[in-house]
Amino acid sequence: MPLGIAVPTYMEDINSIEDLAKNADLFENEVYAIEPGSGMALTTNAMIEDYEMDEFEVKNSTTAAMLTEVQNSIDDKEPIAFNAWRPHPMFVRFDIKFLEDPRNSWKLDDIEIGVTPSFEEDSPTAHTLFSNMDLDIDMVEQWLISIDEGKTPRELAETWVEENPDTVDQWLEK
Repeated sequence: MPLGIAVPTYMEDINSIEDLAKNADLFENEVYAIEPGSGMALTTNAMIEDYEMDEFEVKNSTTAAMLTEVQNSIDDKEPIAFNAWRPHPMFVRFDIKFLEDPRNSWKLDDIEIGVTPSFEEDSPTAHTLFSNMDLDIDMVEQWLISIDEGKTPRELAETWVEENPDTVDQWLEK
């Protein structure tokens, strides 16, 4: 899953972390990051070293507080650089883009599913479903918005299954 540093898309001349590093004054020498000690906060600090961005201060806070800063900056069309990851509703709510990372400070995050050795035998339908399921990141982010708006995961799943029977049938094919 993608993760790294993002900026609003109206920042047309800032497309990489190198661009960010060259424009410290534009960003008031700040990069917003989530909770201190989190993996993303630690990687943000490592990125500062990798790109020799000594003049930058990492502004750690809760995810909610960071996203409030993002919202305020976007409302005022001001520059802001911050931690971002997908899937997350921020990519639905805000018009933002990841910065390119030529020095590879940020790496993609993987999701792996582990099951018991007898899962296929014990639950053949579930095994087939999970083996064939292909979730689009945009779709997952829309689901996260629906859950944020009060829909239960069960309601969301039932509605989606009713509206997408062909996809469900494909996922259940052996």
